[in-house]
Amino acid sequence: LRIEDLHWADEASLKLLEQLHHSLSDSGAFILITSRTPPPENLMEVVEKVSLHGLEPRWILELAKHVLGRISRGETRRLKSILAEKTGGNPLLVIELSRLLMANGSMGRNPEGEWFLLKEPGELVPMSAESFLQARMTVLKSFERFGLQVAAALGNGFRAEDFVEIHGMLGGEKSELILSKLVNTGFLNRNSKGSFDFPNSILSSAVHNNT
Repeated sequence: LRIEDLHWADEASLKLLEQLHHSLSDSGAFILITSRTPPPENLMEVVEKVSLHGLEPRWILELAKHVLGRISRGETRRLKSILAEKTGGNPLLVIELSRLLMANGSMGRNPEGEWFLLKEPGELVPMSAESFLQARMTVLKSFERFGLQVAAALGNGFRAEDFVEIHGMLGGEKSELILSKLVNTGFLNRNSKGSFDFPNSILSSAVHNNT
């Protein structure tokens, strides 16, 4: 059983979690909880804390390669240094900053199709996942942002035909092309069932906050 972001839980949810722990204690079930802050005192005695640290620079680069594709050999050290400095090795931040650098023109491709840095990211590069996402959204054209808002309103698990119908009813055009663009730029994922989801809850929240 996985419970994420315990730091947002209210008192009633914490009491339910405590009851859940007692009811499952002899069942062999494993409960995994993620939290940015230490758990409440009543749970401290029954949890085993595992602290997560940022990725090492070499793994930061590997994650960036997964997002970007091929990176020019002469750029790997500089890109690795920038990503490590700006993200602290947080995997989500590494992914979002890599996508932001592509979207805002900070990176280009050489004739071999390898990515390289065109310019250093400025000192005002944001330091939270939501602000990275907000910065990426500003690069989208207005009709693409509108499509992203429609997707957020539909929520995770929506079908392409639902998007096309609602987007069209609201005056949107080229619905299928926009949906494809949002997938290609990492704003949406197409799951194994053929429906569409946001990669994470931070992204959907960022869209709602900018609507």
